[in-house]
Amino acid sequence: MTPRWRDLVGYYTRFGDVRERAFREVMERHGEAATPFFENVARQAAEAPEAAIAVMERAWKSKGGESDPVAHAIRAMDPWEAASGLAEFLEGGSAEPARAKAAVALIDAEGALARAARGRAVSDDTRRLFERLFLHWRGSDRGLLPFVEWAEAAGLEEVGAAVREKRHLALRKITTFTDTTPWHELPRTFMTRNTFDKLKREAEALDAALRGEIPQAIQKARELGDLRENAEYESAKLKQRNAGARIRQLVEKMTDVSFIEDVPFVTDTVGLGTEVEVKVEGDGMRRLWILGEGDDHLGGEVVSYKAPLGRTLVGKKRGDRVSLPGDGGERPAVIEAVRHRLPEPAA
Repeated sequence: MTPRWRDLVGYYTRFGDVRERAFREVMERHGEAATPFFENVARQAAEAPEAAIAVMERAWKSKGGESDPVAHAIRAMDPWEAASGLAEFLEGGSAEPARAKAAVALIDAEGALARAARGRAVSDDTRRLFERLFLHWRGSDRGLLPFVEWAEAAGLEEVGAAVREKRHLALRKITTFTDTTPWHELPRTFMTRNTFDKLKREAEALDAALRGEIPQAIQKARELGDLRENAEYESAKLKQRNAGARIRQLVEKMTDVSFIEDVPFVTDTVGLGTEVEVKVEGDGMRRLWILGEGDDHLGGEVVSYKAPLGRTLVGKKRGDRVSLPGDGGERPAVIEAVRHRLPEPAA
């Protein structure tokens, strides 16, 4: 049973009464078949995430008990099917921050969806689906790592162990530079959680402005009269375009992200999350902090692993001689010390 658009449209709203009316209409229209209908909505999370997440939140995040017929009908579905929809949605790597946050909240290892899954046998097909998605994950680690924990808590311990082992070996390969692909050419972007959260907060603030403040300003400007000579209207529309463009840029930055905090430190080897002391010929000691894209707000000594200076240093060891690129040409230097250093968690 494939849900029709008119059955889903009511879930695409922040207004509780409209969403509740949509739930009631589904129950009235489908009767005993409401459960398979809701299950199909959940499985289509990659195509219609807001509808799918609204359905799952009603069952596994709401406070409604057995007296709530909608929640009861949704909870009767196979929880593994619901989780499969969330996995495909997050694995795609294109989720907007607000939607991704709502999806991740549903896969709490101690949450109701995990408890429901623990009480239901998982099919071989679903087990293989999770294994394939986890091992070839394209989205952010912010989605993968909680999902692996959820799967282990729900009963897929061996799948979680296989994923953790593969990721550990992959990170070791990257860190020790036995791979033929240089770090800066890897398709994933490395940054600190501090920076990821900073970008996320900015995206959420812009999204809130696009939903409230900016439309209100546009409407107020419209009421002033002739739009052709209305500076307030043009200013509000420009702010709307700029905010939309910035959100798209932020979403792109937060796609396919790996966190520097998850990269293991190799003693005396320059890598992500290391503080390096180099003795520059004719210029004394310099202290550099190798971090990721956008991490420069953490301090003046921060160097991106993708920058020419970062690419020169990453993979080198204490005692190695290097030529540091700079505005005045390359300068001979010696790596004197390498220490593991990560930023303090954001307050």
